[in-house]
Amino acid sequence: MVVRDGHAVTADEIIAHCRDRIASYKKPRTVEFVEKLPRDGFAVDYQALDEQFGGGGYPGGRNRSA
Repeated sequence: MVVRDGHAVTADEIIAHCRDRIASYKKPRTVEFVEKLPRDGFAVDYQALDEQFGGGGYPGGRNRSA
C-alpha cells in the first residue's frame, strides 16, 4: 500500500477498516507499506509484487511465463 503525502495510517487501522466492510475470508492478514508500486507500463506489476513479497494469485495479475 502506498500512503499519500501528508496522510498517516497504520496496518491495524487498515485491517480493522476491512474487517468492518468485507467478508472475513477477504480481509488482509498483513499490510506492507511501500514508497511506490511496481509498474508494467500503466498497470501495477503483480508479478513483481509476488516476487518481492512472496504472494501470489492476485485477481488482477497477468499470467506470464517465467
